[in-house]
This record gives sequence, C-alpha cells and structure tokens, in this order.
Amino acid sequence: MNGMFYSLKDIGVFILILLFLITFSVFFIINASWLYYVTIAFMGLAVKFHVSNGLLMENFHRMTNFIQNPFTSVLKLNQFPISSNGMVHFENVRTLTLVNNLVLLITFISLLIIMFRFNYFKKMWKLQSLSEVTMLMTGVLALFCVLDFQDVFIYFHEVLFKNQDWIFNPKKDPIINVLPDQYFLMCFALFFLLVIVGLIIVAIIGKRELKKESF
Repeated sequence: MNGMFYSLKDIGVFILILLFLITFSVFFIINASWLYYVTIAFMGLAVKFHVSNGLLMENFHRMTNFIQNPFTSVLKLNQFPISSNGMVHFENVRTLTLVNNLVLLITFISLLIIMFRFNYFKKMWKLQSLSEVTMLMTGVLALFCVLDFQDVFIYFHEVLFKNQDWIFNPKKDPIINVLPDQYFLMCFALFFLLVIVGLIIVAIIGKRELKKESF
C-alpha cells in the first residue's frame, strides 16, 4: 500500500485538494493586508510619494473589496485617479478573483463531503507519494519563478489577460507607483509556500493513515 497505483477516484480527490490549495492560497494572499503594509513600510512608499500609510492601506482595502465583492460596480481610490484602461484591468482581475473564490467554495464543500461523509480521510495514505512528487515539482517551479521573476510576471499577465491594459501608465494610473514589483514577488513566494505547506500536511496525514492501515 505505497500509493504507486491510483484509481480515478484517488486522482480526482487529489485534483480537488490541489485546486483547493491553489484557490485558498490566492484568497489568503489577496486578503493579506499585512503583506502590503510590510511592503510600504520597508520601501518607504508613503514618504517617497508624499502620502500616509493610512491612505495607502485604505486604497489597498478598496481595491481588494472591489475585486472580491460581486455587488460593487465602482472602484474609487482616494487621491489616486484610475484611467479607463486601468479600470478595465481591475474588472478583469475581479472576474478572475470571483472565479477563484467560487472554485475555492466548491472544492471546500466537496472535500468536506468526500472526507467525512464518504470517509475518504482514512484513505489519505493513497495520496502520500503523489503529494510528495507534486510538492517537489512545486518547489522547483517556485525557485524558477523567484529567480526569473520579471519574465515570469510578464508571461503570467500575457496568459491571463488578452489585452495590454495590465501595463499601467504611471501618469494616468499613479496607483501602480505604490504597487511595486517587490510586493508581487512576495505574493508569488507566499503563494508557493502556502501550496507546499498544504501538500506537506496532506503527505503527513497520508503517512499517519498508512501506519494505521498497516496494523
């Protein structure tokens, strides 16, 4: 019982777990206001652009609320105008974020049912080796993304967005000045860290259940 052979059910459950980890990590990062606060404090953005930390955090919360709230149709930032192209990008990000959160909810409910209603939790040993392999692949991908972040960041946007509205003009969309690359680099790093930690937890649970299965 080393998990080398997987049924379609096992693969399906693992895909659900992976989707949950990915969407949860995205949700967590979007709402990690502390990460942005660390960025503005460390880089001195408030002093550099002659605004207060409070103003930057207020606008951060306005942006995160807009991209996650399906009932909000207008985004207005305090002292930072938004161009029509900039607004299109925020709307595109909003669509992707809402899809992410919907998938997060669906996978969470599905896993609760599968794990406890159908008692799959005791069969987690089947996913141990699969989790370990995926964890290793994720680590390699994370290292590549961090070492070549600029190119990865550009490619990431080219894949997700069909237009060029994600390329902000600082004169028309000055908000980009206080959203430095370093912030997004930390978001990427934290994303991979959360996914890897989740896979480690799955592997640990699988190892524990395998020991129980052996007795």
